[in-house]
Amino acid sequence: MEVEGEPGAVHVTVNADARSLEVRRGVGGVKQLTDRDRAEIRKNIDAKVLGGKPVRFRSSDARLVDEHAHLVVAGELSMAGVTRPLTAQLTVEDGRSIRGTIPLRQSDWGIKPYRGLMGALKVRDEVEVVIEADLPRSE
Repeated sequence: MEVEGEPGAVHVTVNADARSLEVRRGVGGVKQLTDRDRAEIRKNIDAKVLGGKPVRFRSSDARLVDEHAHLVVAGELSMAGVTRPLTAQLTVEDGRSIRGTIPLRQSDWGIKPYRGLMGALKVRDEVEVVIEADLPRSE
């Protein structure tokens, strides 16, 4: 993640390798996800869902909205060959890292929610993407 610009003119760029995505938890299933399940899902995200292509975000607007370091970022998210507008609220922590949770509906990007293990494993259309990034240190 890169953040550039003067105060009031901030631009955020994210280039994420599909292999950097990971499944943190599953809810509502018959059984808990195992490490093997997570590894299989990760492999399928890269190979079958995103086709090995990176996930990219480019902001058109980014601004602090209050004294609690909430950053609203608007721009375009590209994944699975589709680019769509996206607005997210993130938190800047200690001026060194950015955190946030962004709900995404997979079908908005032409992604069919994953099903595996003969139908025993199903991923909902709406998923939560957790962003955790350290900002580059200024020298």
